[in-house]
Amino acid sequence: MITNPDIAWANRAAKATLLIRILVGWVFLSEGIQKFLFPDALGVRRFVKIVLAAHHRSGPLVSPAHAH
Repeated sequence: MITNPDIAWANRAAKATLLIRILVGWVFLSEGIQKFLFPDALGVRRFVKIVLAAHHRSGPLVSPAHAH
């Protein structure tokens, strides 16, 4: 069976793209869940600890669990 090298590379690229999307999605999902489970460490109070300007405004955008 003779295959076209362009098709083979396209298949590999599609599989690699899918794998990267799944891995990045997993990181975003796990970080988002952690923000809800540990809001003091990863939510609004995180901005207070790192002395971010206007933490009371930017914090709720990052951690909706603590939005007032």
